[in-house]
Amino acid sequence: MVRPAERLLPRPRDVLGAFGIYVHVPFCTRRCWYCDFNAYAGLDHLAPQYMSALAEDARRALSAPEPFGERPVVTSVFFGGGTPSLVEPGLLTAVLDAVRESWPVDPGAEVTVECNPESIDRDRLLAYRAAGVTRLSFGVQSLDDRLLASLGRVHDAATAVGALVLARSVFERVSGDLIFGVPGEDDRTWRSSVEGLLSLGLEHMSCYGLTYEEGTPLHSWKRLGKVVPVDDDDSARRWEMTDDLLSARGLRRYEVSNWAVPGHECRHNQLYWACGEYLGIGAGAHSHLARPDGCTRSWTVKSPERYVREVFRGASPVAGAEHVDAAGRASEAMFLGLRRAGGVRSEEFQALTGLRLEDLFRAELERWSRAGLLRWEETGARLTRRGTLLANEVLASMLAG
Repeated sequence: MVRPAERLLPRPRDVLGAFGIYVHVPFCTRRCWYCDFNAYAGLDHLAPQYMSALAEDARRALSAPEPFGERPVVTSVFFGGGTPSLVEPGLLTAVLDAVRESWPVDPGAEVTVECNPESIDRDRLLAYRAAGVTRLSFGVQSLDDRLLASLGRVHDAATAVGALVLARSVFERVSGDLIFGVPGEDDRTWRSSVEGLLSLGLEHMSCYGLTYEEGTPLHSWKRLGKVVPVDDDDSARRWEMTDDLLSARGLRRYEVSNWAVPGHECRHNQLYWACGEYLGIGAGAHSHLARPDGCTRSWTVKSPERYVREVFRGASPVAGAEHVDAAGRASEAMFLGLRRAGGVRSEEFQALTGLRLEDLFRAELERWSRAGLLRWEETGARLTRRGTLLANEVLASMLAG
């Protein structure tokens, strides 16, 4: 085992000054009709073994595709899923303790746990707080019971509101997720959900457009004509409605789908959009580690059962890895960075990639500036409000470039 105090080879310079650890907890009560995440219902019996494997993996850092040099200071830990709040708090605490034992963790690190409303009670919340969790993120999706049922959610609106009120009584940082563009939704029902969460005093909200991912029930129902997607113009109007409502209440949009009172942004997700470094542990988790000539991406085995077996037999659970060269990392930095309201700053981009923004993307920057979808100046580039509505087209061109 490599202990935090031991030094190996020097690491590439971390220009962002941040490093995250993502912990994947794949258990769910029931998979929602739209979900294509690596999540499973009916595996509750595996939870104790799986969480023990996570702790061991964190200690050994076996998910890394190559040895670390001096271990970076961890600035955020994110428990995602699945539904991390389904497992017993003591099991989650043991994983967090293993991270702290094996990694230098910043005393002010953000520690997030994703929760579903039906799996929360006061004792669980108090246990999270005692363990050092600082932030909770709730999958609410709607405050309309009819729409919740159509998405395959287990909870109803009253349960969601009750869970958020309870969470707010224990935690300062509580976020709520909503999904717009759900078949059967109209402007009134969407506004009601947004205003309902705002009335609870949340400082952070994430609002995503519904997508029909291959392999999900909703995708099959759409293909069979059993579900008719919401018109793109209607979805765009609801995004604009969201932006107006949240901005009026002091929540600033800092990414295409995320709004927060300044100072309450999700630091872990900001690391992703900045093309920063993070280690993923758990079944199907991904890692992104900087190198002098680009970066290395790796991913673990998807099967929770196989993940447990690999860790406890002393093997690496990494299923694959790939090297991304400097130009590839530059494309990723543009693709991810333009999702942020502040866009991509020229100085940060050059420090991150060693390349100049205008040298790589001049044609795309000029094209989208002429179209009114992007503002480009010496300090950097960012999407306009209209460009944000058409972000997929703009961002795809950056990857192609």
